[in-house]
Amino acid sequence: MSAVQTFLSLFGALAAVFPITSAMSYPHKLDMHDRFSVHWFYNATESKFYFKVVANTTGWAGFAMTTNYQSPDMINYDIALGGMRGNTSYLNDYWSPKIQKPELDTKQDLTLISAAESGGITTLEFSRLADTGDTDHDVQIKNNTAIYMAWAVGQEDATDSTTFLKHADKAGGGRGHWKVAYNMMTGQVIPETTTAPTIKAAAADMRAPAILMAVTAVLQMLIRNAKTIEIRTPYSKNKVTRGSREQSLEASMGKH
Repeated sequence: MSAVQTFLSLFGALAAVFPITSAMSYPHKLDMHDRFSVHWFYNATESKFYFKVVANTTGWAGFAMTTNYQSPDMINYDIALGGMRGNTSYLNDYWSPKIQKPELDTKQDLTLISAAESGGITTLEFSRLADTGDTDHDVQIKNNTAIYMAWAVGQEDATDSTTFLKHADKAGGGRGHWKVAYNMMTGQVIPETTTAPTIKAAAADMRAPAILMAVTAVLQMLIRNAKTIEIRTPYSKNKVTRGSREQSLEASMGKH
C-alpha cells in the first residue's frame, strides 16, 4: 500500500469516528430562539441553498420552511430533521401537511455536509436545490418567494428515520414559528403587505356584505317605526298615517 493510500485509509477511519465540520461562510442568519438559529446562503451558480442549523439540544434538531402565511400549525412544512446519534450523523427530509408527526419524504432532497454535537449544542450543515422538482412535498424556493421558518428540538435523538419522540411544547422552548417572511435568495425580509394580499382582500370582501346588511337592517327599522307618511294626491294634501292610508284616500275621494 502506498503512502497516499495509507493516508486516505486513516483519514476515512477518523472521519467515521469524529464528525467533520465545514468552514463555510453564511452571510444570512436568523436567531429564532435562544435555543435555535439558522444560517444560510444561496449559490446562484449551483442553484443551491446551503444551511447551518445550531440548536441547544443533545437530541434531534428540526428546521422547517413553509409558504403558508403565518401558520404555526405545521401546515405544508418542508422539514429537515437530524442530529448526532452516538458517533453517527443523520439527516432526513420530511413533509408535514398538518399537525401530526412529519411524514418521511419518499424523495430525499437534502445532502448532509457535516454534523457535530459538543457542549450540549448540535450543529448541522446541509444543502438542497432551490427547485427540487418535488412539488408535492418540498417548498420550491424562487426569488421573492415569501418563506416562513419554524424550528423544533427533541430531547433524544431519532432512533431511525421514522422513529423519534415529539418535541416539547412552545412554552417549554421545544418549538417555535417565525412570523416574518424572508426572500431566502437575498436574505431580506419581505414586507407583510406583499406576503398576504389575498388574505387581506378576502377579509375586506367578507366585511363588505356584513356592512351592507347592517345598513339595510337600520333602514328597515326606520321605515317600520315611521309615525306618518306624507301622501299627496290630486284630491288632497292631508297627511295620513300608514295604518289608515286606504281609508283616508277613500274619504278624500268621497268628498269630491
